[in-house]
Amino acid sequence: MLNAKESKPTYILEYYPYSEYSLLIQWPQIVSENILEELSAFKKTLQRLYPEAILTAAYASILLVFPERITSFPALKAQIKQGYDSFIENSVSTYSNPIGLTKKDLTKESETKESESEKNNIKKSRPKASKPTENEINQRPLSLYKIPVCYEAIFAPDLEAVCSQLKLSPEALISKHSSAIYTVYGIGFLPGFMYLGGLNPELEIPRKSSPRMKVPAGSVGLAAKQTGIYPCESPGGWQLIGQTPIPLFNPLQDPPFFAEVGDKIQFIPISKDTYKLLQIQISAGIYKIEKTIYTQL
Repeated sequence: MLNAKESKPTYILEYYPYSEYSLLIQWPQIVSENILEELSAFKKTLQRLYPEAILTAAYASILLVFPERITSFPALKAQIKQGYDSFIENSVSTYSNPIGLTKKDLTKESETKESESEKNNIKKSRPKASKPTENEINQRPLSLYKIPVCYEAIFAPDLEAVCSQLKLSPEALISKHSSAIYTVYGIGFLPGFMYLGGLNPELEIPRKSSPRMKVPAGSVGLAAKQTGIYPCESPGGWQLIGQTPIPLFNPLQDPPFFAEVGDKIQFIPISKDTYKLLQIQISAGIYKIEKTIYTQL
């Protein structure tokens, strides 16, 4: 992926049927804060347009899942595309069903027909959407989470090889990795796996040629222009340079994961002894991830 710093460009989106009930909206596959901001803002517009749908934002994409089967993907695509164009151009102050499609055009017809008055009520109650202002885009304060990481050899099986390939000392690598503030660009391929952008270019390195069959939970890795943390044991091919004792994903909690797309992450180097101490605090239920409101300097 390319690391891009565009000045508010217009993107060409792709639309893909994902299942009988869902559609995927795809932005260009580049690491860009502009895409992240635009995606987050347009998601809010889609939520107002389709309050019955479940929307999931992933890396450079939004998945819409409807409660009923979609019978016309071209019609739905045209409706969303026109809404996106209005959102970008801000030429229309409100947007409500731009091509005159009813829910019945997009989803399976119900056996009983709605009366004209019911249709009018639906049209009146459909939320209006306009292009959000910068304040609206940023109305949710971004959080900065500080994640403790032990970079000692027992937790960093690839650190020596990575340092050799990048021609850096372990101290320099750890300093560069822990001094950056990363942006959560997406969450997947495992529950709670954060794709973090903002990696120092000097730390860019390809994935391993032969992935491991088992990567321990909490492992911190490098892959191309990104860094990330494995939330659970899993196969994986990222270069492992450290490990956190913090459990990132808990399906029994609400919410099960602490961060959202757009939030910020910073790694805090710790010793092996501190790692063990934190494990005790976590087992006792007294540890909390350090969280502050992110303010850009």
